[in-house]
Amino acid sequence: MSAPLLAFVILGLFNAASSFVSWTEAFHEQQATYLRPGEPHIHDAQTLLNMLYVHNQIQVYCQPPMELTMWNVFQSNRLRLQIAADGDYSQYKGATVREVHQAVRQLDECHEGKPLGHSTEEPRIVTMATHDHACYGIYTVEPFVLTLEVISCDLERVTQFTFGLVLWLSCPLLADSLLAFYCSAASLGAHLAGVLAVAAALMSSDRERHLRLGTLKVNFKLVLKERPTATTLALIGGAWLLKSACQRFSFLWRRTLFRRLHHRLLRATSYWLIFTASDHRGFGWTCLMLLIPWPELLSLISWLNTQCARYQRCCLKPTEQWEIVSQEAPYQGSHWRIGRSGHDNLLSESQGSFNPISMRFYHEQRQDEQNEHNDNALVCESCPNCHGRPSTWSCFNRCLQMSSTRNPPSPEPHLTTLYRNLHYSNSESSSAFQ
Repeated sequence: MSAPLLAFVILGLFNAASSFVSWTEAFHEQQATYLRPGEPHIHDAQTLLNMLYVHNQIQVYCQPPMELTMWNVFQSNRLRLQIAADGDYSQYKGATVREVHQAVRQLDECHEGKPLGHSTEEPRIVTMATHDHACYGIYTVEPFVLTLEVISCDLERVTQFTFGLVLWLSCPLLADSLLAFYCSAASLGAHLAGVLAVAAALMSSDRERHLRLGTLKVNFKLVLKERPTATTLALIGGAWLLKSACQRFSFLWRRTLFRRLHHRLLRATSYWLIFTASDHRGFGWTCLMLLIPWPELLSLISWLNTQCARYQRCCLKPTEQWEIVSQEAPYQGSHWRIGRSGHDNLLSESQGSFNPISMRFYHEQRQDEQNEHNDNALVCESCPNCHGRPSTWSCFNRCLQMSSTRNPPSPEPHLTTLYRNLHYSNSESSSAFQ
C-alpha cells in the first residue's frame, strides 16, 4: 500500500515541477518585448514600480524567426543602442528569454558593441540572428533608445560569398602559382596579426573581456575604428613578416606536398567564406554539399586512372602492352613519316621557330638527295641489261666501269667554296683588288 502511494506522490511532484517551469517560462515570455524593424523603443529611467520586481530590472527584447526566401539569404539584423556616453549598462544575449536570464545568473555578459576605451555618444551596434529566434537583455538605470535595423541585402555578405565562390573556382589555377602563394601568405599573416591586435586590445581594456570566435569580426571592426593606426601597422607588419618567411623558404615550393597543402588551404578558405556568408546555416550546408564532392570526385577519378595505367604497365605482358599502345595511337603514320616529322620538330625546337635560313638549308639538302636519286636512275637506264627491271648494286657498278672506260679521268682544277657571300658583287671585288 505504501509503494503505490509513494509512486503517486513522486508523479505529482514531477507534474508540479513541470507546470512550475512552464509557468515560469510563460511569465518570462510575457516580460519580453518584441521589436519591429525600424521602430525605436524608448525606455526611460527606472521607476519605483519597476524596482519592485527583480526580473523587470532586466529588460528583454526579442525578435521572431524569419523564413528563408531567395530575397533574405544575405539579410543582416542588428540592434542600434543609443545611451549616454558615461552610462553604465550590462547586456546579455540568448536564443530565448530563459537563456537570457540564465546568462544573468551565470554573469555571462556580452561585450559586443561596448567601447574599449573612453565612451562616446555614438550608437552601439549589437548583431542579432536573422533566421532564428533571438533575445537581447539589458540592465541599466539610464534611459536608452533601442532600434532593430534590418538590412535585406548586406553587401558585405554578398561580397564574401562571391569572393569565396571565385576562390573555389580558381583553386586549381592558384594552387601551383608561386605569386598566389605569396599573396596567400600575406593574407594569412594579416589575419593572424589582426587576431593578435584584437586580443591585445581586449586584454588592455578596462572591462574583463574574452576573445570569442563568433564576435571576432565585430570586435575587429571596433578596434579598427578606435585604434586605426596601430591596427593598420599590425596588419601590414604581419603580412610582410609571413611573406618574407615564405620567400626565405621558397625552395620548399618544389615539393609536391607543399603545393598540395597550399591547394587545401585555399579550398578550405573558400568553403569557410561560403559557409559563413549567410546567417542561415541550412543554406551554408547546402552550398558545401553541392561544392565539396566535385573536386574530390575529379581527384579520385584521376588517381584511379593513374593506378590503372600503372597496373597495366607492371602486370601485363609486352605483347599486350604493345597492343594497348597501338590502340591508344591508331592514327600514327609510317616509319618514314614519323622520322620526317621528328626531323622537322628537331629543327623547330633547335631554332625556336621556322626561320628562313634553316628551312632553306633543309630544302637544299632534300633537293640534293633527289638529284642523286635521279642520277642513279639515269645511269641505270643507260645500261642495256636493266630495261624493264629494277636497278641493282651490281648494275650500278657495271655502269660506272663503262663510263670510266669511255671517259678516262683527267686532272681538272677543283675549287671548294668555303664561304659564300650572296651580297658580294664583282664590282666590289674588282675595286677591292685595284
